Amino acid sequence: MICNSTSRGEPTASDSVRLTDERSCRTRELPNQIPPSAINKLISRCTSDWTTLSSDLLDDVRPVVEVLLDRLIETTFGGYTHGGLSTAVS
Repeated sequence: MICNSTSRGEPTASDSVRLTDERSCRTRELPNQIPPSAINKLISRCTSDWTTLSSDLLDDVRPVVEVLLDRLIETTFGGYTHGGLSTAVS
């Protein structure tokens, strides 16, 4: 398997690479080599959903990170309530 081609997680097998190679590339290559244009198409297919996937991941992780940071701020600066430092940091 080469990579997950879509956000649905469907793997791209070597047969699919061969089909991409045969359908879209008209160059002669060494045996068992993949032409650069086929590689570019495969990479584009693998990375086309990255913007959406990374945004979704950040949306999912943000609340957890905020809780951890709030705990760290409280642990580190919780003793400085009289001078206003604790309030300024949080």
